[in-house]
Amino acid sequence: MLRLALGVTIIVPMPVGTVRMESKSTDTLEPLVVRRSRLRAFVTAVVAAVLAVAAVWFAFNAETGLERLFAVSMAIFFGFAAALAALSGFERTPVIEVDEEGIVDRGSPVRVGRLRWEEVKRVEAKVVGRQPILAILVYRPQRFVVDLPPDRREVAEEAIQRHGTPIVIPWSGFDRRIEDVVERAEAFRRVYQERRK
Repeated sequence: MLRLALGVTIIVPMPVGTVRMESKSTDTLEPLVVRRSRLRAFVTAVVAAVLAVAAVWFAFNAETGLERLFAVSMAIFFGFAAALAALSGFERTPVIEVDEEGIVDRGSPVRVGRLRWEEVKRVEAKVVGRQPILAILVYRPQRFVVDLPPDRREVAEEAIQRHGTPIVIPWSGFDRRIEDVVERAEAFRRVYQERRK
């Protein structure tokens, strides 16, 4: 595509097999913000609400006290699940932010906050079982574990043994694809490394 004076644009087709090279400077890279998916939260809320209504109907039509007790407990459980899912749909705090300074982590068990690019070895997507995870590999991973409460420290140490990092985020229910996050993070990291040379 060529832009000429007076706002005239000419589209020039590229030959088959050519690749357009783009400059990967931070001027062309947009920061990436990942939040929990509203759609998934609201679908979960609707399903839980339907199950709660069905449990209430079953409670009114139950023949024995034990059936009624079970139905009431299910109505309460699904009612709470619907309320929590609906509330999580309104939560817009970013889980991950990727920009020219580094990555902000609010989704891993460690929740380290801001990680500067000099602390990050690489960012990669893995699959454990059928669950995709985002692993942010860092230099000296044990330093992120030291100040954690005992329960979270145990989870973080297990993550270091399994993945080489305590910063592991199970990828489920987010509004961005894991591949997009890895691609953008690695692009920012490469730009940072080139600037240091």
